[in-house]
Amino acid sequence: MSGIKIPEAYRELARLATASGWTITRCGSGHLRWAPPDGRCVFTPATPTDGRGVWNVRAKLRRAGLGDRNAA
Repeated sequence: MSGIKIPEAYRELARLATASGWTITRCGSGHLRWAPPDGRCVFTPATPTDGRGVWNVRAKLRRAGLGDRNAA
């Protein structure tokens, strides 16, 4: 996963994303930039703030094309 620190709550999503050709980088603000092969980027917070945080990130990534039905 390109050597950046991924929060434990996002690791399964990150594995699925990188296996699907996505790249994950950290922005200067500390947010994570998830870039699928088609080029549309998704920006997420570096850490989930509450219980819904992970679910919200999953939904954003799914809408961007990441098939994560069984992830995280």
